[in-house]
Amino acid sequence: MRKIFKYLLFFILLVVMALSVMVWFSPYGYKESFSGRVVEEKILIDASVEDCYNYLGNSENAVDWSVYVDHITPLNSNTHKDGEIGSIRRCFKNKDESGIYWDEEILINEKNKRRRLNIYNMQNFSISGNNLLTEQLYVEKNGMCEITVNLFFDKGKSSWLDELKLYFAGYTVSEIFKGNLERIKMLNEN
Repeated sequence: MRKIFKYLLFFILLVVMALSVMVWFSPYGYKESFSGRVVEEKILIDASVEDCYNYLGNSENAVDWSVYVDHITPLNSNTHKDGEIGSIRRCFKNKDESGIYWDEEILINEKNKRRRLNIYNMQNFSISGNNLLTEQLYVEKNGMCEITVNLFFDKGKSSWLDELKLYFAGYTVSEIFKGNLERIKMLNEN
């Protein structure tokens, strides 16, 4: 019986240590440029802020720049212009629209400065959360555009379990953001 207890205690300590390391090194955390925990990636692009802003506001371009999404379909383009406040779009990972998909609604749209999107209706993910927001931030730097993309929870609306899941998923999200930004840079500089 004591041997089982020792193994159980060792296993629990191992899990706690693994979770601690995962949280410590996760891309999800506090950043100087943000008021809470966030997954954030940036890139400097030799193109104008206006060009980059317009490029990312057009859902049809996602097929070219996204390393994760196959395509984005606007759902209410008959009442809201794509990329504008109130615009709702569905993001599909697969060309045949099977498997992973989610919806996004544009909540904030400040021309040539930022877009904030609410992510919801996440389907077929191994890990998902509620009250997720993402932003695209555009800053002019010496005639070039610095784009920052981030993912975070709506303030005060996340559970400890959702936070833990994003510490883990942050590794994947960060890599996707980096890949997307590299492709956006290549497509906008050429």
